[in-house]
Amino acid sequence: MNKKLIIGSGLASTALVFVMFSGCGTGGSSTSTTPTAELTTSSAQTLAVNAAEALPGCSYVSDTVVTSASPAFALIYNSAIKEVLDDSEASVTTKSATVRLTTIDESTAGTCPTDPGYYTKVGTHDEGVDDVVYTFVNYCLGDDVDSLTLNGVADVKNVGVPSDSGPIPQSVELSTGSEGLQAVEKSAEGTYTHVAKLDDFVYTYGNGDEGALIDNPSTMTADLLSVTDGRSSETFTVSNVGITTYYSDASDTPDVVLDIDNVTYTDPDTGTVSVSTGTPIVVNDAGVMVSGTIEVQGSNDAVLMMTPSTSVENSFDVTFDGESLGVMDCSGLTADIALE
Repeated sequence: MNKKLIIGSGLASTALVFVMFSGCGTGGSSTSTTPTAELTTSSAQTLAVNAAEALPGCSYVSDTVVTSASPAFALIYNSAIKEVLDDSEASVTTKSATVRLTTIDESTAGTCPTDPGYYTKVGTHDEGVDDVVYTFVNYCLGDDVDSLTLNGVADVKNVGVPSDSGPIPQSVELSTGSEGLQAVEKSAEGTYTHVAKLDDFVYTYGNGDEGALIDNPSTMTADLLSVTDGRSSETFTVSNVGITTYYSDASDTPDVVLDIDNVTYTDPDTGTVSVSTGTPIVVNDAGVMVSGTIEVQGSNDAVLMMTPSTSVENSFDVTFDGESLGVMDCSGLTADIALE
């Protein structure tokens, strides 16, 4: 069983969670004094619209609106966050079991033909544990027409337990500096600067190399995840993230199960909503979402609920207080959850 499927599903589920509640209003950072939002039909519809605009791989259709995702989150996730996590994971699992303290000092050039820039990876490996800092310096991906240029710092700690065949992965921790990771997107449409910040992101493998099961799931927590979309100047923020992921069984073709224990979204204009799975999201080996519910609650008893669509594969039927609002098509994201 491939453990990378579980970390991939966890990262994709973070994107899912991040965005379900990322747009009740017009952006901004969270504050502990902002009151809990009272959900209404209007604000629930706005929530679904903004979620689709922020979430890569999703679009939303209702009787009154059709919308699709902004590229901001996908650009930063695929170019920086995912690259750092994948590189760090590969590094710690390929070190020899006999390696004790060694110094890591590496540099990787970008791919742009003009001014490619680079990022460095500096730190130590000590008995299964990598403790490194990634520094992006005008790290450019793309070409002279369409490109993404990254700057910023990411602190990463990848923990493994030594064994005869090499370190068994236990956890990975990631935080950005206070300025976050800045990504300058350049295309025919214009030039936009996006920013991502992560504070105390921790992914814990449920069962090392063997693959997490329900009695020992993988877990994902984070104090803060935020993205500022340079196109709209909106900042999407979530906190108190708690997600578990695991395989349904130990077969070669198990389902992937995603359980959102808790996520809090706070907006200074509309207040706070909490998100959880009423029943875990289940995605089969073919990449098809087969069951589960996502529930969004504010200060009142009304609930925005998302359940697998009865009419569109890998989509959610969105309802509020029993009233149908529209369909959230997340086929692109669901494929990542199952197949990454």
